[in-house]
Amino acid sequence: MVNARATSRLSFKLAFLIGLLVLVTGSLIGWIGFREFALHMEHTERRALSYSAATVANDFSFMVVKSLSQVVRTLAGLPAIRGLYGPNQAAAAEVMMALMRAKPEYRSVRLVGAEAGGRERVRFDRDAATGEVV
Repeated sequence: MVNARATSRLSFKLAFLIGLLVLVTGSLIGWIGFREFALHMEHTERRALSYSAATVANDFSFMVVKSLSQVVRTLAGLPAIRGLYGPNQAAAAEVMMALMRAKPEYRSVRLVGAEAGGRERVRFDRDAATGEVV
């Protein structure tokens, strides 16, 4: 009888240890799988976010260039801008000053003449501290 009882205890202990080993092994496999999945998802999300940011930046650049090109085309058609010499230079300066007042997001406006090596004919800058046009 003692032998059967000792065998029964030993069988119970072995079964318990095997069950515990299976539980720990399953938990480790689950944790490793979850970690790999999380790393893969992080990489995928980072790639998707990068793509989204690039798309937004391209759209923003396109809108800025489109807006600026419309302003340049409008300015190029003004008589005050076409003739920069003589009395028209003062009129061109007034137009550029009005543009700076109308567009507070512009930091500077320059009108470059095609003649004489592309010299600046009119230039306005905005003071970063006060926002005043100088």
